[in-house]
Amino acid sequence: MAKKIILIVAGAILLLCGLGAIVPGALLAGVSGTDNTLDSGFHPIGTETSALVSETARVSDASGMRTAGIGAATITITARAAQPIFLGIARASDVENYLNGVAFDELTDFNLSPYRVDTTRHDGSPIAAAPTDETFWTDSATGTAPTLDWNVADGDYRLVMMNLDGSPGVGAEAQFGLTVDGLFGIGLGILIAGAVVALAGLALLIWGLVTRAGPRQPVYAGGSPSPGAPPGPPPSQPAESGPSGAGMQYGESAPPESGPPSAPPPEP
Repeated sequence: MAKKIILIVAGAILLLCGLGAIVPGALLAGVSGTDNTLDSGFHPIGTETSALVSETARVSDASGMRTAGIGAATITITARAAQPIFLGIARASDVENYLNGVAFDELTDFNLSPYRVDTTRHDGSPIAAAPTDETFWTDSATGTAPTLDWNVADGDYRLVMMNLDGSPGVGAEAQFGLTVDGLFGIGLGILIAGAVVALAGLALLIWGLVTRAGPRQPVYAGGSPSPGAPPGPPPSQPAESGPSGAGMQYGESAPPESGPPSAPPPEP
């Protein structure tokens, strides 16, 4: 019985653990794809002013992040526009000095489900200096389909989207992504490991269910015999008590009943 219970409990635990690993592994491998990228998909974004600027992103302890090999992470911003546009990342202080006195919209909230973009308007001059003439950008990209790859570093940063000449009215479809080298392989490995553990748990569970419990030990009226001892004779029956209270053993004839003497037979 103990073996049956152990197999069932161990099998159920392994099966649940395996299923718990299969789901996130499949999601990670499916969402990242073979290009190891998690992305938001393309959504419309724009501003009537000269620039659309993100909130300040404060990055700390980025020096411990890997820059190459499995686990190396890169933030990717991709846009699609009808006319060439500019994407740039720079330190927050440089962006604020550049746009000082210029009208721009600051991105304050961004949700994907449901998709919603909230901005705050900063008033100023309608035209900014051409962003391509500045040299303070950490990373930048231009064109009708620019892709900006940013290797994260410590500091306060802002992302800027503008027209190449700094004119107002910027519109595009943008996609934000995170690329982690080896992400697809990590998800696939978790999926395979979870499947192996789940199959092992299922096998133990079935083994435990089909295992029969051992025979029960007989119970004797006088208590259980010592292990290995053959069963003894059945216990003796209690002696029957006679009229005088004396016991009578098996095999003994009962004494004649006492009473008045019998009358002699009549003479012929």
